[in-house]
Amino acid sequence: MNEAEFLNKLRLQAERDSYFYSNKGRAEREIWAVSEFLNGIGARHSKEELICQQQDSKIDVRYSECSFQLKEITDPDERRGKYYKDTCNMLRQASALSEVKYEQELKDIPEVTRSYNLIAQYVEELSAQARYIPVKSHLDLLIYVTRTRSAPVDVSEVDAAVLLRLGWRSISFFNSKQYMVLCAATDAPSILREKALRVKMC
Repeated sequence: MNEAEFLNKLRLQAERDSYFYSNKGRAEREIWAVSEFLNGIGARHSKEELICQQQDSKIDVRYSECSFQLKEITDPDERRGKYYKDTCNMLRQASALSEVKYEQELKDIPEVTRSYNLIAQYVEELSAQARYIPVKSHLDLLIYVTRTRSAPVDVSEVDAAVLLRLGWRSISFFNSKQYMVLCAATDAPSILREKALRVKMC
């Protein structure tokens, strides 16, 4: 592979990354997140079974009986979309590998915390929002934790009763190594009820 071919390969990957983390890539990103979670809890499925909903819908992705509303907990000053867009623009303008200079993201290092504390606080705040109060009892909340320096969730710290009182039909989360249904109401989809509080580590 010569320099021009390698540079073009970098551009194509940057284009894909920039699209994936843009508003236009929302559907693809949400389908990926639900598929990743389902794989993590051992729920066999095909991508064709995951149906992304319109942007103004409270449901992000439908799967079988599940109505997933997706949220992400990131580092406090995360600017991922801008980073990939800037990287893409830099590579478009580069005519040689010597001109390729990836910017180092300067971010404050977040304090060490527990993932469960982050999730519980976030869900409590989300549950009080007026737009979710009328519909959350029919939604399966799925939280993707990308926050760094956050300890894994231990089953012993999960208070499913407290979480259920917040009104969601089910609450689940995953990160790069852990997948868990934290709580599921009696009318939640069976695939989530059966997996409640069973930790899957990868």
